[in-house]
Amino acid sequence: MLPGQRIDIIKRVATRLVAESDWTIIDLVLEQFGFTTLNSWNGDQFSYVVHILKGGDESRLAGIDQYLMGHSRPGDEPWENEGFRLFLTHVDSQKQAAHSLKSCLRYFGIDAFVAHADIQPGKEWQIAIESALHSCDALAGLLHQGFRESDWCDQEVGIALGRGVPVVPIHFDLHPYGFFGTVQALNNAATQLPKTLARNLVLVLLDDKRTSEKLTQAIVDQLSNATSYDQANTLSRILAEKTPLLSREQVEQLRNAEKENSQLQGAYDFERNLSSIEAKIEATRGLYGNYDYDEEPF
Repeated sequence: MLPGQRIDIIKRVATRLVAESDWTIIDLVLEQFGFTTLNSWNGDQFSYVVHILKGGDESRLAGIDQYLMGHSRPGDEPWENEGFRLFLTHVDSQKQAAHSLKSCLRYFGIDAFVAHADIQPGKEWQIAIESALHSCDALAGLLHQGFRESDWCDQEVGIALGRGVPVVPIHFDLHPYGFFGTVQALNNAATQLPKTLARNLVLVLLDDKRTSEKLTQAIVDQLSNATSYDQANTLSRILAEKTPLLSREQVEQLRNAEKENSQLQGAYDFERNLSSIEAKIEATRGLYGNYDYDEEPF
């Protein structure tokens, strides 16, 4: 099991176990799968479960993951897919701005969570929000007036910071503050079209080592299923200019998709951009000889 797979399983198990359980049930489930629990813990339930799970071997992790997947309620996690997951926190009066940004992010392969749009009717909203916060890959805050006074927005930012995932302030008419103020913000958002803002946010997340790998794969997947020449050109340009060297498998995925997808076949920039990526791979092979370019050189 690769490290990234372990991380995904641990996050998934912790999210599902905490969403439905009290401390007694959490310990019961962990112990049944051979994990050693603790008599006391000063942190929250999510960090406790992660602490216990991270020492587990592959078989125990796979077993508890399979058990919880089989016993979770349909729709427990408020995400549309297993791709890149972004939590959008916003004040209630700016629902439309959040929804517009969510729609534009989908173009780039990002599944964005907006509470008012993504919580199913009748579902316990707090459970859904907590699940999204503990399973998101990054958080972006839409900084409008009232954000600082909102207890919910501050708590959501705090949870994301505590988990160590990227947190991106988006400045509309409120400047970043507190811990939020120590992070480089996307400025002048109010003057940008939602699609432009979405693209700029994508570039910020690609520049962050914590999210670049998973977001790159999400863009590759989205590009493989491009529904327009514009999308094929835009996404391939981002991959050629902004991401680290793609893996051999990712290039093969795009070449195979090109055979089936007419939007890739007819997009002039797609072919040029993908050829540029392939040239980078060949250049790297020349520098490092038989180096396996699916791995970083250092």
